Formats: sequence, structure tokens, C-alpha cells
Amino acid sequence: MSEPHRHHIVGRFYLKNFTTTGKKGGPFHVIGVRNQIIRPSTPIREPVVKDFNRDDGLTDPMSVEKYFANIEGMIAPVLGKTVECGKLPESLASRARLVVFVALTIARLPAFRLRAQDFRPKTSDRAELLPRGLPPAIEKLVALLYERWWRVYKFPVSAGTLVTSDCPAILTARSTFLPFTPENFAATMGIFVFPLSSDCIMLSGIRGATSSKNVALDTLAVAMANGWQIQAAFSRAEATGFPPRLFSPLPDFPTIDHRTNLTTFRKLYPEFRGEILPPNTSANSAPPREISR
Repeated sequence: MSEPHRHHIVGRFYLKNFTTTGKKGGPFHVIGVRNQIIRPSTPIREPVVKDFNRDDGLTDPMSVEKYFANIEGMIAPVLGKTVECGKLPESLASRARLVVFVALTIARLPAFRLRAQDFRPKTSDRAELLPRGLPPAIEKLVALLYERWWRVYKFPVSAGTLVTSDCPAILTARSTFLPFTPENFAATMGIFVFPLSSDCIMLSGIRGATSSKNVALDTLAVAMANGWQIQAAFSRAEATGFPPRLFSPLPDFPTIDHRTNLTTFRKLYPEFRGEILPPNTSANSAPPREISR
């Protein structure tokens, strides 16, 4: 059996939450930060990079890809219920799986791969709740994430749609984006912003720091969250060779300008061309054969 070469950067079980139908084959819009094109697609087709999870330094070069495929089957039901209810799971085991999902998302980033060896050895005090066989780097990352508080917020439809990216986890201190290092995980002002769906978001901070539960569930809050995703995508476009993309149910959505004034993406970035399809393709064309995930 031939090896699959088209690897998803972010699991389809996650990206389906940003489609108009909530299904893996449902439509959403892909916003290319570099080529400035907005086009329709589906999570089945996006985002993929050839051999993204392949590691020829391992006995089985496909072991990382196989690992992601297996563990996502455990995480998908937890994520689905969290998005549906708009609150953290009551079960400690389910919360552990949600934290593992965040850790896996971060670990997939090229920047983290270069820094994985810098994470100090540490075993989580909740190890009995975690899936077995976590890679050492993920285990260390999970331990750092367990030291934080977590909040989930669900927005009404009237507030507008949240967007995500192929690198959805953002660590921010005020208006500055922090790299994923052990020091920054422990920073008092370091806050995770992680959209779970087009109407649900998760925040995380250091325990003991201010963690207001009374977040206004309005359009301005959605615009702020979208602004962080957009700014982070542009920062990655400038700093790395990684092709950052945003994913949204709609080609336009609330965001903020540099003065934190409420606006929309298309008003802020009129140079982006909307819904332009590649030659000889259509939004309803059959997806290429890919890995099962």
C-alpha cells in the first residue's frame, strides 16, 4: 500500500467547524495571506502540504502521521461536544484530551519543531488521564499547558463569525505575539487564543493572573479574536516560508484596524480578491485522494 503524501496541517475534524454545514465536505473560504486571494474550498481539500508529517529520521517515517490520525479519533468527540455546549467538559479526562489537542496543534508548527528540544523534562501530574504513548515533547508541552486556566465562550449568531488558520493557537501578551517557548508559557501576561469553531473560542492564561469570566459576547469581541488571527498570519508570512492561510465560513467577517476600531476584513484589506478559483477547478469539483482523518 502506497504512503499518503498529502498531509493535513490541521485536522479535518477541527476545520469542519468553520464550514457553513459543519461537515468535512462542507464549504468554507480560504484566504491566502501571501497571494491575497479568497477562494471557496472544503476541509477535505485544505490545508495540505506534501509529506508535512514525514520524518525520515524515524524507523517508520510515517509514524508521526499515523499517530496524529489515531489520536485525533479520541479528541474529535470531545471537541464536538465542547463546541456544541459552549463550555469546558466536566470530565477531567475529556479536559485532558482538549489540552492534548491544543498541544498537538502547537507541535505541528514548524517553529515549535525547532524548539522542541528546549522544553525541560517534566511529567504531567495528570498523566493517568492522558492518552497513552504521547511523544516526550508533547508530554512536556501538555505539562506546561496544565498549569494554566481555561475558559470557553460561545458567541450568538448576531455577533458574527470567528475565523481560524492553519496555525490557530496564538500566544499573545497584550498586542505582542510570543513564540512558543517554556519561558513564554510561564509569562503572566501570556494568553492563549484558540478558536474552536465559527462561534466558539477558548482562552487560557496562567493561574493566579487575571482571568475574567465576564467576556462580552458581542461583535467587538469576535472582531478582536479575528484581528489576532489575521495579525498572527501576517507575522508568519513575513518571518517564515510557511504559507499562512485563514479559514472562514464567509468571505468577509468582523475584525479591527490598528486603532481597534470595528471594521470588516474586506474593508481593512480591499486588495484581497474574492472567490477566485484556480484554472479548471470549481468549488464542487471532486477532492483529491487523501489520508483518512
